[in-house]
Amino acid sequence: MRDRFRRLSAIAAVVAFAAASAVSLGAGADSPSRSVRYFDHPAFGQTESFATLARKWTTTSLTYGFMNRTPDLPADQVDAAVAAAFGAWSNAADLTFTQVPDCGTPVGDPSCQTPQIRLLFAVGAHGDNDPFDGPSGVLAHAAGPGSGFGGDTHFDEAETWTAQDLLVVAMHELGHALGLDHTQASNCPGPDGGFALMCPVYVGQTGLGPDDIAGIQSLYGVKAPSTSAVTVAVTGKGIVTSTPAGISCPAQCSTSVAAGQVVVLRAEKVARRWNFNGWGGACAAAGNSDTCTITADAAQSVTATFKKRRR
Repeated sequence: MRDRFRRLSAIAAVVAFAAASAVSLGAGADSPSRSVRYFDHPAFGQTESFATLARKWTTTSLTYGFMNRTPDLPADQVDAAVAAAFGAWSNAADLTFTQVPDCGTPVGDPSCQTPQIRLLFAVGAHGDNDPFDGPSGVLAHAAGPGSGFGGDTHFDEAETWTAQDLLVVAMHELGHALGLDHTQASNCPGPDGGFALMCPVYVGQTGLGPDDIAGIQSLYGVKAPSTSAVTVAVTGKGIVTSTPAGISCPAQCSTSVAAGQVVVLRAEKVARRWNFNGWGGACAAAGNSDTCTITADAAQSVTATFKKRRR
């Protein structure tokens, strides 16, 4: 049985959590792909909050594709909502996702290697032995990582999909497709009254909570911060230094800084009769000022020219 996401009112959700979680977490526990591992996580002040499946993807660079799209929304809105759902997980952990065309084979075909995660909108029985139940029940389901059905994410076309509902439900189901199980019922809601996205019911969650982030990072690690390269070339006898430190050219002429970091470069003459003559490259607008300020929102290349005075 696949992990299912149900839509419940907030009141009904509180009453139904124990039953919903018992079914979701216990179903198929005899299958290696559905075995559940619990972890201590201090965000909610108690143990065994997030849970992972027994499998994860062996790569952190994954592909996804659409077998079809819901007619409830324009195709570009479907694509944007799903891309944002993938983006939520890639922002939280060391993962990247690329949309590619679907392979075109039937649901669960083990010969389909790309995309690894296949998205389908369907009504009732749809080829995976887990038929949908019609409006207002199970919204979607997904299989954990693996071949064949592994990673496949299916949405009940009997529902009327809005972009916001699709975004949140896709985020939840993709958590399963990446290897997360439902958050333990005792932590739904947490002490702050909020529901983790991986709680087994949909009661208006809008994004990943601390529990969800801790779970996905336990599988794939923390995403490395983005960096940008700053490179300086000096002509003549002079030196260029930077704040923050990293550039002291010509001895050290390149450095990496956090993406978006503001870097101040300073030009200093080091020999008599040599004067600073001006900046080039990313600092061209600074002219012959001794300092230049750049924002490293991408790789930046700078030149600094010193010229010898005539006698």
